[in-house]
Amino acid sequence: MGQDQFKTMVWGGIKDLGLAEDEVGFKGSLTAVTELKELRPRERLRQFIEGSPEEIARELIKRLGLK
Repeated sequence: MGQDQFKTMVWGGIKDLGLAEDEVGFKGSLTAVTELKELRPRERLRQFIEGSPEEIARELIKRLGLK
């Protein structure tokens, strides 16, 4: 394949997309960020099931109360 088979497209901005300035960015956003805070993940109970695939499946069904 030669370079002449590919064309470079240069975007001139939002007008090329048919958008107005008030439709994008901060003005076009339906939401506004008012606060940022770091959240720490909660500790969760972890349980491990060991055994063959069949034993693990039976134990999982039992723990989920499905049988």
